[in-house]
Amino acid sequence: MAKIKDRVIPGQLSYNDFRLNLGKVVVAAYEKRAHFATLMEVIGAWTMGVGVTILARNRDAYAFWDFVYRRYLAAGGPSENFVVAFVSQHELLEAACSYEVGAVIIDGDISRVEKLSREILGRSDSLNFQMKKLMTPFDGPFVGHFSRLLEEFCYVRSLAVNTMRHGAPLNLDA
Repeated sequence: MAKIKDRVIPGQLSYNDFRLNLGKVVVAAYEKRAHFATLMEVIGAWTMGVGVTILARNRDAYAFWDFVYRRYLAAGGPSENFVVAFVSQHELLEAACSYEVGAVIIDGDISRVEKLSREILGRSDSLNFQMKKLMTPFDGPFVGHFSRLLEEFCYVRSLAVNTMRHGAPLNLDA
């Protein structure tokens, strides 16, 4: 059996900073009732202080998210951090491609995910384009691992500090 080398670099302290959040998240809502993974992702975004805009594409999706919105407000959530709207496909695409949006959660079947992903990524030639996370119920993090879910809504910044005067030893086999 092969020996696995140490993953800790001698003479270096490494830190991750999770305080820089994505800013805004758009949810493209097509489903009559949201997938559980999508609902957990929305809760994760709220937890990180990220503004969530639900853009419903049909009456059933709008009714579901409007119910969630009313419960959110009744629990004391700030109205400026959560918006629900019934929009056209064109309005959805414009909002999803907005520069301020850091992630798009697509809550629909696989054909809708494929189509909307292509439309969003097809706009990469725009001067306003910013890389976006595209999240779906089919590829999201395990919703039982809440801290991993929260990491989806921030930019992880890493920092390494050298603690040795002449640098870390290069021979890690020793």
